Amino acid sequence: MTDKQSNQVDMYNAVGLFYTTNQTVIDSLAARADAFTQFNTNRAKLNTAISGQTLKTTGPTKDTQLSREALQNITYSILQPAAAWARVNNNNTLRDQFNVSLSDLKDIKDDTFPGYCRERYDLINGILPALADYGVTPAMFGDWDTAINGYVDALARPRIAVTTKSTKTQSIKSIISQTGKLLKEVIDPLMIVFRAQDPELFDGYTKARIIIDRRGRGSGSNPPPPAQTTNLKGNVTHAVTGVPLFKVEVTIMPTSGNITTLTDASGNYAANAIQLTASESVQVRFRLTGMEDRTETTTLQPGQNKVLNATMTPATAFFGHVVDTNGNTQAGAIVRLSNPDGMLEVQTDSNGNYSLPVPGLAQPESATLTAEATGMMPSSLPVTITPGEQQEQNFTLSPIAPPPPMP
Repeated sequence: MTDKQSNQVDMYNAVGLFYTTNQTVIDSLAARADAFTQFNTNRAKLNTAISGQTLKTTGPTKDTQLSREALQNITYSILQPAAAWARVNNNNTLRDQFNVSLSDLKDIKDDTFPGYCRERYDLINGILPALADYGVTPAMFGDWDTAINGYVDALARPRIAVTTKSTKTQSIKSIISQTGKLLKEVIDPLMIVFRAQDPELFDGYTKARIIIDRRGRGSGSNPPPPAQTTNLKGNVTHAVTGVPLFKVEVTIMPTSGNITTLTDASGNYAANAIQLTASESVQVRFRLTGMEDRTETTTLQPGQNKVLNATMTPATAFFGHVVDTNGNTQAGAIVRLSNPDGMLEVQTDSNGNYSLPVPGLAQPESATLTAEATGMMPSSLPVTITPGEQQEQNFTLSPIAPPPPMP
């Protein structure tokens, strides 16, 4: 609501409280009773509209992000085995369609991602029986279809939420106008009689009808300071080699709205249109395919020229699936990467797939990758963690043998 609308609602509430306190006297005339009944009905509608307008619209946006991540993961878990099938069968056309990394999927725009997935869904539908030996089951394929449709629905929710909020805003404006007209044209004339009959009651009503600017912004108040342009620039380099990074997506996130730019061939970026009215702590995110995302926090001042440089580390990860000796997927299995410096672990999803990112790696390291599941013998293998490399490691676990029968 605007300040003016808030002040009007405060006045309506004051009149409503005055009516409740003096209802017996006011309702002695049927026309006044009917008018105040309509007045309170309007107030109830107004409160409902206000509650709808103040609902946050970030919830649907977060739901969209979660749906996107779910679709990315299941798409990746199906396309990778399909790419392997295409390689074995020398089908380079399908291999080119299926051979993508998780980072590639993340870079696809929101509005084109469902179509991208649906196109590959249709391609795989024609070879689905052949992919059974590669771990792609009809159940996984059905989950993929559900995830695509779910993401399409999720994309629409933020727009619906904003539209709903806009509708509530228009409703508030209409109800305030109707209520003001009711007071001025019906209730005020009906209350005039109390000027002579009950001056004290009439004085109370008159005071309740006064609109007070509760924010204290009278004509003599100082206006808010104007926004000033703040400039942020810097350089982004490879953390290991020091080489400038080209086309890094740099997103500056002030309260006035996100600003995104890209680094040039020399790794330089500049954002020259950041509007600030006061000092603000701002997050700056750096993102590039094949590199770990990096987020820095810096304080910007109105009218300031600020330099923020950053280095980015190559993304490193292990991925794959865990099954038993019968080919059954092992949901909830633990996949653990360990070496003397520490340990990382994740759980497999409902399809037995896992993805284990390894952050902050600057040079190759030796480690042990282990998979274990309830009722299964653990399986371990030595691996070399290489910066910037995504390695596929699959596990087949054997059931724990039952103890021998008692003699």
